[in-house]
Amino acid sequence: MSIVVFDDNGKKQLLDDAGTYELADKSITVVVTKVADGGLSVSIRSTDFDVSITAEEANKFLPNREKARRYTHLDISLQKMTDSAAKAGILAELYGFVPMSANTARMMTSISAE
Repeated sequence: MSIVVFDDNGKKQLLDDAGTYELADKSITVVVTKVADGGLSVSIRSTDFDVSITAEEANKFLPNREKARRYTHLDISLQKMTDSAAKAGILAELYGFVPMSANTARMMTSISAE
């Protein structure tokens, strides 16, 4: 997983090492950690929003490693979202803060382990 952020001047920055990064005049903290398979996990913290994102193989397909990797996905763990941050967008829809749009509903699929 590659993590790209933009600094206060709009300059693109690649976060490819574990560490803590301060953005937006230190109002946002990004913590990058290495996970067991050598990938990266990212936590984003602000006053309105705390979320962690990790790329995960689809373990339900193991021991078929090829299929598990083919269905690698992002695990998103939302620890906090204030009402002011939850006015619109896919995360606000998925977590039930606002009604789900038809576009978001179409993106949701279920894949059988068989």
